[in-house]
Amino acid sequence: MTRLLVVGKTDARRSQVAGMLKEGAPASDLEFTTDGRACLQRIAELPRIDCVILVPDSEDPCWPELVTQVALTCPFMAVVYIAAPADAGIAVDVMKRGAQDYCVLTKITAEGLSRAVANAVQRTEMARRIDDQQYSLRTFAHVLVHDLRAPLRSVGGGIDMLIEDLAPEHKHTHAEVLEFIRGGAQRMERLIVSLYGLCRADAKPRQTTVDLVDIVTDLRMALNADLMEREADLLLVGDAPSVHADPVLLLQLLQNLVANGIKFNRAARPRVEITGATTPFGWRIEVADNGIGIAEEHRIQVFEPFARLHGEGEFPGSGLGLATCSRIAARHGGHLSCISQPGEGARFVLDLPRPEGEVGQTQITRPSATLKNVARALR
Repeated sequence: MTRLLVVGKTDARRSQVAGMLKEGAPASDLEFTTDGRACLQRIAELPRIDCVILVPDSEDPCWPELVTQVALTCPFMAVVYIAAPADAGIAVDVMKRGAQDYCVLTKITAEGLSRAVANAVQRTEMARRIDDQQYSLRTFAHVLVHDLRAPLRSVGGGIDMLIEDLAPEHKHTHAEVLEFIRGGAQRMERLIVSLYGLCRADAKPRQTTVDLVDIVTDLRMALNADLMEREADLLLVGDAPSVHADPVLLLQLLQNLVANGIKFNRAARPRVEITGATTPFGWRIEVADNGIGIAEEHRIQVFEPFARLHGEGEFPGSGLGLATCSRIAARHGGHLSCISQPGEGARFVLDLPRPEGEVGQTQITRPSATLKNVARALR
């Protein structure tokens, strides 16, 4: 049985909504409160509530704020907002705050309200399951890094001791086999680290203002050994804007791109250039190198997990670097693409959107389903 909590100060409106719910969803268990404080208290007291139905009697801003409070108290609570007069501004506001649907009391039918509640409950249940799966993935990633890498380190350490203790007359015979075993353990450890990075890329970004100059400084420190070994140049070209992103994930993304620009490079002196610019929708960061390039037919494939265009002996790696970069871009609401020709280097283009409400933004970042709900309610 679905348990519904109807919140509204006016008896007539509560009764009207209750009548529609009993007609459209007779198996529902209905609870009633009159204001936000009582609503939050009932959520805390009851063992389970499937959906909160808000029936405001005015344009008081406390009602949209209550949507936020419910979402903070119980992140996977379905909320349906039923307004008396249609108001597009309030409709968009409450959907952004976390409501699953917006309905107009004078236009909704018993069947329509029942369907809206059922869809809202279904979507929040799906979101809860996805969150549970992501938690399991994070737990797996923790085990992957901390529990599986330890035995590999033991294998590597044991191989080192065996090579060191080999008698001179046996080193030539056995050293090659032991090096092969050690190389396998090292490749496995790199794969584990790459998988962990891929799992971390699915985390919710903690976005803030990030100075691209600081990011490039951190990149030079993180990749100092690679830059020194290949005598490579890492340059920040032009005026670098500050962007809105998770600094840790953005650093991980750019570090993968720069490291690839150095690794997949046969030039005598590898060169990687980073540029940044402001766009009407946000920011664009480009990472260009003078490496071997990517064929046109492989420009999409390279972003798939475990995609390898070269053998381990030619260019070692796990095939997860660009897949991780693509996921980080997607988690920011952005997009990562590649422009390249074989032998002419590669240019990776990262587009990041502005945060909602910032001047210059020309699109709403809520899913299209949200806008469809609003449009349907206002018709």
